[in-house]
Amino acid sequence: MLVLPLGAMASDPCGSAADGLICTARGQALCWRIPWFGGPVLAVAGTAAILAPVRALRYGAVLAWAVGLVAMVVWVGEIANSYHPR
Repeated sequence: MLVLPLGAMASDPCGSAADGLICTARGQALCWRIPWFGGPVLAVAGTAAILAPVRALRYGAVLAWAVGLVAMVVWVGEIANSYHPR
């Protein structure tokens, strides 16, 4: 949650000819909103699943949490790598 928002710093080479998502205010905002909103949601959902009485939920919680974290990293990485000069 602390490092992923730095993906917005990838907008540094954006110029007037750039058309990537990272070169927009929306893309830069997504780079910090994804981990800061997604991280707590994953933490609460994972904790609730681990405390659930159903055994399958407990085992799937760790896998779902790990997949969610990887998905957030990939998503922010793709946004940060969306710089495409014309």
